[in-house]
Amino acid sequence: MVLSGPSGAMRLFLAVELPPELREDVARFTAPFQGLAPAVRWTQTENLHVTLRFLGSIEPARLEAVKAAARRAAGEIVPFDLELSGAGAFPDPARPQVLWLGFGRGREALGHAASLVRGELEAQRIETERRPFAAHLTVARIREAGPDARLAATAFLAAELPPMRPFPATHVTLFQSHLSDSGSRYEVLERYAFRV
Repeated sequence: MVLSGPSGAMRLFLAVELPPELREDVARFTAPFQGLAPAVRWTQTENLHVTLRFLGSIEPARLEAVKAAARRAAGEIVPFDLELSGAGAFPDPARPQVLWLGFGRGREALGHAASLVRGELEAQRIETERRPFAAHLTVARIREAGPDARLAATAFLAAELPPMRPFPATHVTLFQSHLSDSGSRYEVLERYAFRV
């Protein structure tokens, strides 16, 4: 069952899922930094994913159009491998608001996949975020950039990311995000396999 908020709109995004073992590897890497600053909210292990496009609030009447766009885009994408490499911060390390891990292998293919997804959504006249796509895995968000938060960000950015196993990207997943005081919960609505 698709749950919705008071207005009936659903908060949706399309993403590439990470395999459970890689999510655990990322959680082990970020664990030493997680107690350094209360203002830094680390992504829950089960919520780690690579966003291709954030749609925001979508009315239920538009859900089938979203699904059709995702299905068509996935059918144009050839499966590819992704490998995490390096770390960074948005908007920049001096003013960190988001901490992320980047990609080496598969970065261009990920960008191509995001472009196809965006194109199919636009063809359905579905509004999405305006920011250009940046291939990354969000691992933390900083609510207040105080000294403790900057310390945690600096420690994270200075750490050497251990080798992470490559993983195959084989499908696009449509998620619904449920917001609460305890954090976000992501519900898988559908998965769309890439072209074989």
